[in-house]
Amino acid sequence: MLQRSLVALLLFPASVILAVGHPNPSAAPLKTHLPKVGTMIVNTYYVTDSSGAIVPKSKVDPKMDDDTLHVVLSGVALFGRSNCIELVAAAHSDTSLISYAKNGDLYMRTVGRDSDWSRLPFGMPRGKIIRKQLPNDTGNVFLKEYNMPHSRTWQVLGNDTVSSSGKIYHCVKLQIVDIREWQGRIWKQGMLYWYAPEIGYIARMNFGWDGPYFLNQQLKVLQNNE
Repeated sequence: MLQRSLVALLLFPASVILAVGHPNPSAAPLKTHLPKVGTMIVNTYYVTDSSGAIVPKSKVDPKMDDDTLHVVLSGVALFGRSNCIELVAAAHSDTSLISYAKNGDLYMRTVGRDSDWSRLPFGMPRGKIIRKQLPNDTGNVFLKEYNMPHSRTWQVLGNDTVSSSGKIYHCVKLQIVDIREWQGRIWKQGMLYWYAPEIGYIARMNFGWDGPYFLNQQLKVLQNNE
């Protein structure tokens, strides 16, 4: 599912400089389509290098099988939000919720794991940057405690396209950057999302630190009951 990819970030080493996308000046609003009950979505996973080229599995294997999701509820109110869908995974126990705001934003939540909705501001003006200071990251790694100042930025870069199974989906491209300070250095972790309003789903996601590789989740199959 959508949040499942975050676990795989642990596969990649950290670095100081982030590779990010470039704004697209063509950024007309795109109309949202709510996935109907019975829709099946299959995600696939692969690795790219810093230039965007796909890395063969013989070199770097994300070791993540294709992920099949089924829409079991659509257009309902859940956890205080309206216009929601519920996605159930076929091969694992995660259940994800997506709420579609009237301004084009998405709100994500995993049942049993998240205590609140996470906002993906696809509807905000292109080029605008939202900055937020988050609670410090704290914990213990290799018997050493850490306490890292943590902030995050959100920016819609513009419109883009994603190709899947011979179809081209028009997307809104969102960049999220987590910024942490550790031992006097600034570390940036980037995430890129390509949201396709015409299918009501995120057609591609790109995660990773600016090391040699990036993890991608991409729409592989979309079947609906229409």
